[in-house]
Amino acid sequence: MADLTTDSVDSSDERILGLFAKAWDARAVKTRLAATLGDTAAVEIYKRLLTVNLLRFANSAEHRVVACSPADESTKERFRAFMSQMNPPPCWELVSQSDGGLGTRMSFFFQQQFAIHGDRSR
Repeated sequence: MADLTTDSVDSSDERILGLFAKAWDARAVKTRLAATLGDTAAVEIYKRLLTVNLLRFANSAEHRVVACSPADESTKERFRAFMSQMNPPPCWELVSQSDGGLGTRMSFFFQQQFAIHGDRSR
């Protein structure tokens, strides 16, 4: 069994933080809230939560990656524009999520990031 104490962590290891996020379209985010509060309020709540997380974790890893959905360039542009309005604008790489369920999308993300940055788990 691996030793997970802080003494065993190599400070030279690069850390990757992934944040999975959807574009903030009505009826696509916070749908249970939207049923009570309406689509506009649900979208605003989602955008505020996204902002909090992007800023809160902006310095928590060497590589910060937003895996956005849907998987197209216009979604990435929306995220770039959204983040550029923050003060200060956080530095996150944008990648597209794959198709499939959450497990499939997470697996794809990890495979993609290990291919780019190397698998340092060994």
